[in-house]
Amino acid sequence: MGEKSGFVFIGLGFELLVLVLGGLYIGEKVDQIYDLGGYGVLIVLAACLISWTVHFVFLIKKFMADAEEFEKNNFNDEE
Repeated sequence: MGEKSGFVFIGLGFELLVLVLGGLYIGEKVDQIYDLGGYGVLIVLAACLISWTVHFVFLIKKFMADAEEFEKNNFNDEE
């Protein structure tokens, strides 16, 4: 678990950065095409952030389950 967990959260930070930058770019293009007056950026960024949050929740649940399994195995080995 140790070092790997840190890289997972660094990866999540880069994912979020790329999603926000990509969302800004794509949202700007959507605004230009459909003439939404800035709402295209808002809609695309909201969709990106909601999808990333769902992804984050599932990843945290998996991470917590792995941490519980790790602790359970370590405590069983000591007894």
